Amino acid sequence: MNTVEEEILTQEDRERLEPAKFLDATGKYRETILGNKIRIFGVINSSATIVTYKDAVVEVTYYSKTETKLGSEKYIIYEMFNPGSTVEFELKVDNYSDVETIGWEVVDATLN
Repeated sequence: MNTVEEEILTQEDRERLEPAKFLDATGKYRETILGNKIRIFGVINSSATIVTYKDAVVEVTYYSKTETKLGSEKYIIYEMFNPGSTVEFELKVDNYSDVETIGWEVVDATLN
């Protein structure tokens, strides 16, 4: 039988090993007036209960009209992500021809 301390350590280990599972990115986006850039208005929610993260790596993926992945780019959000916190961010990324939609997700973060 696990003690409460062992369960907390186990949760901490999971949070330390897989930051992307505990940081969820959502939001909305729109093209700029000239159409050559896309502005992302995002939110990163931390579902961690113990670990604080920093410098989340957000991967932006570009999709065609047929939902084919056209490419992706990574950006670092230089913020602190405390357990249970919500952090807003804004990115201005390049827009490419044939892009119909984009998506983004947190793929990594540094432990604080």
